[in-house]
Amino acid sequence: MAHELAPATGLSSADYIVLNRLRDSPGQTYAGLKMLAAKLGWSASRLSHQVSRMERRGLVTRQQADKAGQVIISATDQAKDIMRDAVLVHADGVRRHLLTQLTEQEAHVLNTVADRLRALPGG
Repeated sequence: MAHELAPATGLSSADYIVLNRLRDSPGQTYAGLKMLAAKLGWSASRLSHQVSRMERRGLVTRQQADKAGQVIISATDQAKDIMRDAVLVHADGVRRHLLTQLTEQEAHVLNTVADRLRALPGG
């Protein structure tokens, strides 16, 4: 799906992962680089480098929230516009490359697992 996402939107898979997490946050903003890195399963260093690349391309802004050094990362209007298309490209890819390949029984198992995960706290 990453091979379809980049040509259609200009986003790398890492860009999409970060912007999708921001998209799920209030105001498409996330406070705390380390907390966001943990949510993504990334190191803070990896996320910092990714955010720097995205910042140079006008996809995110990064601000110091306070003297304690907490960082606030926000999606730009440009990123929000791109994500409208990217979400559709990604959903189409998931349908074509995953969901249409499942048997009825496999689809039932996948739905059962998804329902269970959604029921978890924070799911």
